[in-house]
Amino acid sequence: MKSRLPTFFFALILPFTFMVLGFNFYNTIEPRILGFPFIYAWVFACFGLTSLCLLIAWKLDPLADHNKKKRTLQQR
Repeated sequence: MKSRLPTFFFALILPFTFMVLGFNFYNTIEPRILGFPFIYAWVFACFGLTSLCLLIAWKLDPLADHNKKKRTLQQR
């Protein structure tokens, strides 16, 4: 049986780390990105990064539905 550790890393640990590091290291008003203070731009970017991490975790998960279909086709 394959390990689900990469799935947990990409789905839980990595997005949490993005947010925590963003608030601890970039809690300033300057620089501005597209008119927003950097911390707001960082939070907006984390929305996309979290979605990307969840997609990667779903693809890596050995128990996901799309992987079950592949396993049943290979067993036949």
